[in-house]
Amino acid sequence: MTFIAQAQTSKEAWTILANTYAKPSRGRIKQVKSQFKQLTKGSMGVSEFLQTIKALADKLAILGAPVDIEDLS
Repeated sequence: MTFIAQAQTSKEAWTILANTYAKPSRGRIKQVKSQFKQLTKGSMGVSEFLQTIKALADKLAILGAPVDIEDLS
């Protein structure tokens, strides 16, 4: 709330929020890649496991560091 207290319009508030939280950082990219590398199926079902892989790949794509399709095989 303190981030957007000075915003005069909802557009300004959204811009402040986007600039604050949507900037991909190298640390965040490394964190998601680490989660990807450490992922194991464990007790998850196949569908859940594949959905988790897809979610992590989507996060990396959003951060501007998409997973190469060859790395998924």
